[in-house]
Amino acid sequence: MSAAAALPPRATARSRALRRLAPLAAAATTLLGAAPANAGDRSPLSALPTLPAPRDRADPPKDRGVPGLVVKEHTSAARRYLELKAITSQGYCLAEHEYGLSLQSSTTATDRPGEVWRLVEKDGGATFERTRYVVADDLGSTWVKSRSTIALREVTKANGVTVWGYRDANGDVVLLARGVRSGREIRPPKDGEPAGVAFVPSDCAFGAARLSVGAAKSGVPAQLQGALPPEGEGKARIVPRFVVDGTLAKVTRDPEPVLSVRVRRIE
Repeated sequence: MSAAAALPPRATARSRALRRLAPLAAAATTLLGAAPANAGDRSPLSALPTLPAPRDRADPPKDRGVPGLVVKEHTSAARRYLELKAITSQGYCLAEHEYGLSLQSSTTATDRPGEVWRLVEKDGGATFERTRYVVADDLGSTWVKSRSTIALREVTKANGVTVWGYRDANGDVVLLARGVRSGREIRPPKDGEPAGVAFVPSDCAFGAARLSVGAAKSGVPAQLQGALPPEGEGKARIVPRFVVDGTLAKVTRDPEPVLSVRVRRIE
């Protein structure tokens, strides 16, 4: 029996995903096309607000349900499952972390805890909310394990795009912006696994990418991409795109890592 055949399906898929990412590690900075450490608006790491670590409850509350999440049951002769849909019109989105960050408007319920993210922009500021949830054992409902909310910091604004940032409890930086459809980030080495470039899709109202503080000494990039409102009419009509370049780096003259972010317009 081959090594791949001996692995369970999930392990096999994970191993294949890692093998695809490994050759990209050495060329990560070039591939992402991120800004140099001194380009764009700069913010010291300590200037970013930190989202508290989740404090999960062990037992379900009396009131079931998760704000921003709609649960729909599907039943067939073969199986019964729950479809989870985020109310994207209100800024909610489902966040997956299994093979890298992925922001989705819907997913199928599993026995693993999940997360609902929410970005709300109002009166020139923005807040971020992370809700951790689980599906009840009987697959009949969902319930909140913990919820954390934070006021975000504006890290740059240009070309009609505002980029927000915060620090996770593990120290990593997270960039968010509305209108983002995809992104790329560096997945740092962990438990013997090589570093690599991870793609971050989003079909929600916003997108996000992370920058690992552990890799800041050598400089770590991330990138977000999206579309700007259409311009012109008829044959002259165009849909310009924007690219957000982010870099977290610790250079000799700075006492701490510095986040540099810029927004580029692409015709």
